Amino acid sequence: MPILVLTAEASYHAPHDHCTVRYLEHAGVKPTAIRLADLGVRGNSHVMMLEKNNNEIATVIAQWLEKTRM
Repeated sequence: MPILVLTAEASYHAPHDHCTVRYLEHAGVKPTAIRLADLGVRGNSHVMMLEKNNNEIATVIAQWLEKTRM
């Protein structure tokens, strides 16, 4: 099952999302990690789909889903 760890710049999860990715890798899972800020989507919090730029975030997710379609 494809797994995405999507990190928003101002999320309280941002400082440790890399640990979640590492944990999943150690468990034998191959997650994809995307940092929104690396794609120019800046300033979002943990509840990113309630933000004004939620269409940009939805596009990132939709593109990842399309790329990882089974």
